[in-house]
Amino acid sequence: MALPHRIAGVGLALLLIIAPPLHHQAIWSSEQSAAAPPARDIEVQRLLAKASEYVAGYERAYSMVVAEEKFVQRTKTEMRRLRSDLLLVKTPAADGWVAFRDVFEVDGRPVRDREDRLKRLFLDPSVEAKAQLNQILADSARYNIGQVARNINVPLFPLKFLRPEHLSRFRFRPDGRKTVDGVAASRVSYTELARPTLVSLNTVEDTAASGWFLIDPASGATVGTRMALGLGAGVLEFEVRYARDAAIGLWLPAEMTEVYSLYVGRPGNLSVSVDARATYSNYRRFQVTTDEQLKVAK
Repeated sequence: MALPHRIAGVGLALLLIIAPPLHHQAIWSSEQSAAAPPARDIEVQRLLAKASEYVAGYERAYSMVVAEEKFVQRTKTEMRRLRSDLLLVKTPAADGWVAFRDVFEVDGRPVRDREDRLKRLFLDPSVEAKAQLNQILADSARYNIGQVARNINVPLFPLKFLRPEHLSRFRFRPDGRKTVDGVAASRVSYTELARPTLVSLNTVEDTAASGWFLIDPASGATVGTRMALGLGAGVLEFEVRYARDAAIGLWLPAEMTEVYSLYVGRPGNLSVSVDARATYSNYRRFQVTTDEQLKVAK
């Protein structure tokens, strides 16, 4: 997949395909056969089943939690500091929960239209479901900087891959262990094989995801993720570190790093286009009311 030659002036868009066709085309590797799967594959399947069940409950539990996000994005010529509330919301048009970044401060300055914008987004009954979902995604991404416009740089996005309806899209394999906050987590690598992919470039080009999950084999909890998306001459990478929150009772994102590495000119000439880091704190319960107000616990 070739990127446009004038990447700086094009404004590429990575857009989530919210509802992929139910009958997606699965592309299987030559390693798979009708023979009985080896023991390690059975072990991975059991781990994935537990992780998938955990994600279903986790999304419901997290939907009543909000975090404060401090997000610093850098390019070679620009830097932006964002402060936001991060939460999960659900609309009739979404296939499950969607992460929403409510930016309330940009480079130290308050976002002036925040209250009116939130009322229109969540409390206006005239807003059609698909339009509401599109606006949620657009609002979450509207302050991103860099040559790649994207609406997927939220820490919970990779959990979508572990939903039961999406497991068949990927090839999973065991990839060692790593201790995270005292938990001996199993690392499971993944590669997206089905088409169309869950992420697309400019809404039309497939962009397969790969990476890994760190999964607690006892509970199925996801305690770390990595996702990479190849973009022609570049790669967009996200890594999320989780930490156990005793008060909330969940493993919650503690840090997300985002790097867009672009190779230009002669082979091996690396030019990092986006280098970003987000941290998460002040997790608390929140409540949405329908009396013309959106209340977020501080």
